[in-house]
Amino acid sequence: MSKKLSLIAFALAIIAGGVFFSSNAQAVVGLFTNNHQLTFTGANTNVDADINGTDVSAVYEKDGSVYFKKNRGAEVLIAVGSNPDVAVDSTGIAHVVYISGANVMYVNVSGSVVSAPATVGVGNYATIDTDASNKTHIAYSLNDGTYTDIYYANDFVSTKILDGDLDGGIVKNYTNPVVKVDSNGKYHITCLYTAFVGDPLTDAMYVKVVTNAVEGNSLSEKLSYNSTGVINKNSLALDASNNAHIVYVMDNASVYDAKVTADNSWTKTTVTALGGSQASVAVNGSTIGVGYVSSGNVKYKEDAGARYGLSETISAGSNPAVLLGSHYAYYENAGNIYLATDQVIADGVAPTVTGVTNGATYTTPVTITFADNEAVPTATLNGVAFTSGSTVNTIGSYTLIVTDGTNNTTITFTISAPAPAFGQIYQITYTGTNINVDADINGANVSAVYEKDGSVYFKKNR
Repeated sequence: MSKKLSLIAFALAIIAGGVFFSSNAQAVVGLFTNNHQLTFTGANTNVDADINGTDVSAVYEKDGSVYFKKNRGAEVLIAVGSNPDVAVDSTGIAHVVYISGANVMYVNVSGSVVSAPATVGVGNYATIDTDASNKTHIAYSLNDGTYTDIYYANDFVSTKILDGDLDGGIVKNYTNPVVKVDSNGKYHITCLYTAFVGDPLTDAMYVKVVTNAVEGNSLSEKLSYNSTGVINKNSLALDASNNAHIVYVMDNASVYDAKVTADNSWTKTTVTALGGSQASVAVNGSTIGVGYVSSGNVKYKEDAGARYGLSETISAGSNPAVLLGSHYAYYENAGNIYLATDQVIADGVAPTVTGVTNGATYTTPVTITFADNEAVPTATLNGVAFTSGSTVNTIGSYTLIVTDGTNNTTITFTISAPAPAFGQIYQITYTGTNINVDADINGANVSAVYEKDGSVYFKKNR
């Protein structure tokens, strides 16, 4: 089963029943010592990620297309689309769902090879997970024009599991499904459930969990909220006992971890009461990690058995996505995607150079540009600092070295004088005063006429 992170769930509120636990001072500091900028161009958003052993993979949206990146490797274009979600199976293949037009689409990524897109169904929101047999489980929502339903696709066979409708004057809708698969191959899907009659005093908004798990939770109580709520990508994680954990924000201030236990009841633990939003959750064994945003900063807390305590501030940013195994936190800041971690993740891609080729000789000036997928690279030309986009126009031999701080790209090239347009020059007259030449060509033969000392002469070739 994919050990997936969980992402953004905000603006939720009070628990309908359940048990409340307060936090204590269990500190977590220094867990995110390395911070890598993963994107440098375009407007990057909607990041989602998954972990497989020591490898982490992310998908994100940039300028209307979906991209994939493993660790700090090369960026891979998946397709035109939006709102991607990823699950990595035990073989390291990444399974991705995204929205294209009115459809939920699927691809898998093996290395840098992207499969042909397949249509899962008509829908407007989707998440994905894989089981121990590496089969896909997809949850997606569909608005039929009046009501919104939830569908579950097991290996691309779709079944409607929650039916939005009008029931006794109450408009019922189900949106934002998030799927996780437990160790028995059973699905757990959380979603937003609304029951509206148009009366602010009686309208109801809930977070709901639906599952076919043999250990219970199939009829979980509803977690209510009293302000606009959103579950985005992954607000759900499963613990070692296959219980569901949902993080949410109450009144846009306090972050909570709600656990659906095997007896179908909710328990509620305070993550922070000091203000927070955009909460995400990940579970690894008995450790529960929660990322959230407070005062414009991405923060992290975890419960390793002694309740949630002090937070670690990772960086300024938004929309965190946390992973556990080691500690990883993807987040967005100023239109780019970052990865903070306690691991050393090497940059696996050298800078690229355009405008010159290694070993080439040029007879005209060359304009050289260079770029890198993980950093803003620097360069020297014959040992002198060189700026991308500059032109070299002096005859000579050159060595260009571009570095991203980890990897180097070296290009040697030469600029020489241009060859003359006429390689051979022949003198064809030697006496008299020769003027007014005219000539013509026939195949490989050339003929000329000219005037010399008052007479006209003819000459073929030489």
